Amino acid sequence: MTARAYNNEFRERDSGFWVSTALLKIRVALLTAAMLCVAMLSSCETTPRADSGGGAGGGTGEVDAPSYETIAARHNDRLDRMTAVYAVGSVDLRWTDDDGKHFETVHAKMWFVLPDRTAMDVGKLGERQMWLGSNGSATWMVDFSNDETVLYLYDASRDADRELAVRPPIQPHTLVKLFGLGRLPVGLPGPSPAATYDSQRQAWVVTVHEAKQVVRLYFDPDSLLPIRVELLSPDLVVLMHSTLSLGRYERVQVAGTVPGSQPRFPTLVDIVHADGSGSVKVAVRNPTDAVKEKYFELDWIKSAFDPDRIEGRLGPLPAP
Repeated sequence: MTARAYNNEFRERDSGFWVSTALLKIRVALLTAAMLCVAMLSSCETTPRADSGGGAGGGTGEVDAPSYETIAARHNDRLDRMTAVYAVGSVDLRWTDDDGKHFETVHAKMWFVLPDRTAMDVGKLGERQMWLGSNGSATWMVDFSNDETVLYLYDASRDADRELAVRPPIQPHTLVKLFGLGRLPVGLPGPSPAATYDSQRQAWVVTVHEAKQVVRLYFDPDSLLPIRVELLSPDLVVLMHSTLSLGRYERVQVAGTVPGSQPRFPTLVDIVHADGSGSVKVAVRNPTDAVKEKYFELDWIKSAFDPDRIEGRLGPLPAP
């Protein structure tokens, strides 16, 4: 075979090789595109589709909403396995008062004992600034920031229409609800609340009317974990709302339980006062059930912190 003939045959083989390779790449690309289309269609079929109206009051279109009882059962089961929580982290405070706008980052230790007790130790650079707490009917704050230590008391049963003498950016009696830790009532007389779909936030929404306020919760469709909570007045005006980062739920280390059964707790929560007076970002880590009962006892607080002055008081109103 001459050199010219050899080169021609080589070029033909080479050309055929590259043509075959190109065809193979085209086939792979087409197969990949087809698989992506199937995956997208499958995803679309399993994603709830709301009516065009959207919003918390919108319908659910082609997908039936879970019943209120289903959402309540999942939510309350998580809380039944999380009776106490302790976590440490930081808090970003933003508030506005007569002196203008303020911002401060503080270190915080938080304790919850469900259903209604809270405690928070707030400080900066190793110095305690505030101790806040609440139970079902009372709220207190110990202020260490001035020359004298002052204990402020607020009795919700008696002072329902009175604000705290000093309103802290963090209101401890709201934390249980705003962290999505309030139980959903079940077995009440009358029809149960309906779950609706919010297409904007992609969440199931449940609104519960309580004795003195209305609570609206937004649940992630897959996990049924709360991702937003709104506290409303009886006439449905939003007073405060919180955003709970779904990606920042962590398992609570509960003694005597296996990891898979440990309940999940939100470790990144943004709280906003609807009137623009302030906001709070809470970022904590490593939640456990290590809680000391004395932190919720007012007698211990008075003894441990020995306030120079007490404003307000707890207990029933005096007889007229």
